[in-house]
Amino acid sequence: MEEDKVLEQIKKCLSYYDENLCGKTFLIVFSEIDNKNLKKLDCKKKASFLLFSEIIFKDENFIHLVGIKRDKDIPAAKIYNDIKNHHIKTPKFVLSDGFHKKVDVFFKLSNLFNGKINKARYNGYKKDNLDVDRVLGTDKALEEIVLGVKAIGNNKFVPASLLKDVFSQLVEGESKKVLYILEKDNNIQIYKKLNYIDRDFKVEYLMNLNRVDFKISETLESHFNTESKKINHICYQNTYKFLESENEQLEKHFIKRGFKKRSWILKEDIEKKNWQILKKAKAIQIFKDEEQQNVIEVFNIEKIRVKK
Repeated sequence: MEEDKVLEQIKKCLSYYDENLCGKTFLIVFSEIDNKNLKKLDCKKKASFLLFSEIIFKDENFIHLVGIKRDKDIPAAKIYNDIKNHHIKTPKFVLSDGFHKKVDVFFKLSNLFNGKINKARYNGYKKDNLDVDRVLGTDKALEEIVLGVKAIGNNKFVPASLLKDVFSQLVEGESKKVLYILEKDNNIQIYKKLNYIDRDFKVEYLMNLNRVDFKISETLESHFNTESKKINHICYQNTYKFLESENEQLEKHFIKRGFKKRSWILKEDIEKKNWQILKKAKAIQIFKDEEQQNVIEVFNIEKIRVKK
């Protein structure tokens, strides 16, 4: 039956939401400066003009994202928990017109908080009864997923709608590039996980944020999903192709040392070519296996002087 199929889709979405988003807060950090002029700023100015928003995911937000309409007398959190605890055998709620489109992109939702995204004011385009203040999405036309969020306080937002749409069509004015994405549980104050950082910015800039309700750990853990970010570290002349686990190790060094290019060269290739390693440059060791016995030594290409 169609009703059973719909309920099964909702349960799958809820399971995904419960595992990846519910009970979490994401800190997105951007700049007062427009995107075109960001690269022109010196380090001090990059750190000085940072702004932020917190996106808070709770159980009651789920029905708005998946497209369930409810009676005002029934709390959204109750519907969520009834579905989660299998108290609903057949759907007793009305679905929005965009339900199937929401389901199409629902399982991409957490990816928005693990990669390159933009934020902007919502322009109200073609969406009746959509009560959101800001939209989050990518500038890629093929990525038809947009998260609408609603303000609930000073710099605090909750997810209010999920759209299968093109981000650029819903933007009022200029969008802002998100420079950092951090993650924490709702019930703690300190952010310990760093999910994304723009390549032109450094972790230490975050300490300049005007923080009141939260703290940022001085030893942030990097949680990068190389598949969702499509990060590709390149070895000079493709003499060696890095594995996924090696990509993840290199990304941590890339962020920590503030390199500009994800381009590397094997130490043995430098020696063969008789090129010069710049002073104070240290080789980076990455491991080929979990036992950490087989080691590869590489240098970032920025630290090598080529002899012609």
